[in-house]
Amino acid sequence: MRSSLRPLLTLWGEPRPLPGLAASAAQPIPWTLLLGLSLVYMAFGLSGHGPWRGDDLLGVASARQVLLAWFDGYGSSLVPNLGGAVLGRDGPLPSWIMAAWVAPHEALSRLFWGHGLSAERFDDLCRLAGGLCLMIGLVALWRATDRLARRREAQPTDPLGIGPSAAALGRTLADCSVLIALACLGSITRWHEAGPASVSFMVTALLVWALAMAPEHPIRSGRFMGLLLTAILLTDGPEAALAWGLGLVLACGLAQPWRLAAKRLALEASWALGLSAGIYVLLAQGLAGPLHGQWWQQQLSWDPEPLGALRTWAWTWWPIWPMVTVLAIQAIGHGLWKLAHIRLISGLSIVITLLALLGPGLAEPKQFLPVAPLAVLAAFGLLSMPRSLTNLLDWFAVVVFTSLGALIWLYWSAMSFGFPKNLANRLSFFAPGLQNLAPGPLEVFLGVAISGAWLVLVLWRIRRGRPRLWRPVVLSAGGLSLAWILMMSLWLPALDINRGYGKVSPRLERAVALQGSGCLQAPDQDRLARAIALITHGVELGLLGQDQHCPLLFLQAGPSGFKPPNQAELVWSGQPAPDRKDRERFALYRLNDKK
Repeated sequence: MRSSLRPLLTLWGEPRPLPGLAASAAQPIPWTLLLGLSLVYMAFGLSGHGPWRGDDLLGVASARQVLLAWFDGYGSSLVPNLGGAVLGRDGPLPSWIMAAWVAPHEALSRLFWGHGLSAERFDDLCRLAGGLCLMIGLVALWRATDRLARRREAQPTDPLGIGPSAAALGRTLADCSVLIALACLGSITRWHEAGPASVSFMVTALLVWALAMAPEHPIRSGRFMGLLLTAILLTDGPEAALAWGLGLVLACGLAQPWRLAAKRLALEASWALGLSAGIYVLLAQGLAGPLHGQWWQQQLSWDPEPLGALRTWAWTWWPIWPMVTVLAIQAIGHGLWKLAHIRLISGLSIVITLLALLGPGLAEPKQFLPVAPLAVLAAFGLLSMPRSLTNLLDWFAVVVFTSLGALIWLYWSAMSFGFPKNLANRLSFFAPGLQNLAPGPLEVFLGVAISGAWLVLVLWRIRRGRPRLWRPVVLSAGGLSLAWILMMSLWLPALDINRGYGKVSPRLERAVALQGSGCLQAPDQDRLARAIALITHGVELGLLGQDQHCPLLFLQAGPSGFKPPNQAELVWSGQPAPDRKDRERFALYRLNDKK
């Protein structure tokens, strides 16, 4: 096998950098640039639009359910549900965090204005809570990488004594890990939704940080790990907690000095996990018994999709997987596997990735993004990345994101001025009902500013000859931020039509008010209809067939939707936008026998 790998090792197996190169390359990014890029990345896309399909809508609705339980005693907040219909593949922690962030604003709104927050303000605050979790996760990722890179075994071989100091190398690799996380293609949309992705990233990054501190602080780190494993259980489900728990066991067993502290870590983590998880189970079983039983029952599934997941990971993990692949080849060819920090994070990543492919690791393996540990590995891979791959990543980012930025501007021109004509015609399919909009000065200013910043970054890459460890990833992170900010400033009206359901809620509210009743039913399997009903003000949601006092029935109509009873009378129907697919039509019925 080793002979068959020799050509590959020759191509990609350059040894670790010479001391002089490592010294010149290990220079941290200016903190203002890194902080500014992180804040800009986080802030855009959190506000200015209604809930979008998928995790965004379900996350806002489940947070509204928690808030209603806290303020009005309506339903349960201990189990993720939509008015009594359990969300089996979701955990309650993201909803608790969003509801806790919104609760003071809701209380002030009720105190001074006599009613709760509007739907527009509510979902913006929910996404802002996710953005704050993202920033906490990025800080934890930076601290974890810095801690590992400062260890003696992580320092480059430096017989001449001219290499970088441990502090300089730690700061540089920590900066690189943050840039790699920001450059990950599959995470940018999910991190800007009111769903579990940003909370999951925060929890896993904190877990990697706790693991990095474990040899020096085994008691504190072990207890923190136990609490974080409970947080993973309440975010991604017990299968994810099992995957991370097994990964931690293997990682600590492979690496020294973690092996010396393994028993203490296991003891402290076990009782912290058992205590915190036990408190939740007892509370949920006592206060939400039937719902809690349904939630646990829906966790036990086995749905392996290895090929589908691998096809999706090829682009969602870009540019992480090329860097990790190079590091794996280096580990085989030059003995890097003997290094404790490489063994530690590799063991953790391998276990959770394999379990995700086999089925139990996470509920949705196609969306599985272990960004935190993989970003740490990729940052260490930069130390010995071949110059050919560095240039490939650089120019891939320049070509792809420059072209994408130009395409976004062209579509904006078609949306605002009707030119080019062929792109304007395509908009009728992408965002039906969108009229030519007068260009707003703020969106134009933001678009020009971010496009100018991208050109400056590209020119810096072309003219700057001195090596930097973070050079291969700063263009990817900057380019992805460019594309996202342009889309959120120039394409937001079209995206809101294409993905949003915010306009259905006020129409439903008016239709319910005309019927003289604030209560409606929806099928428990119709999660989309129940989510829209929950974010609608003045509506009390019940389960179909269980709330006999509710005279109205709201459901997702169309060929693939739910069929109303024979005695139901249609009183309203609508779509998120004109000419959208018929399967996205919603209908409100009056049950005649309830009059």
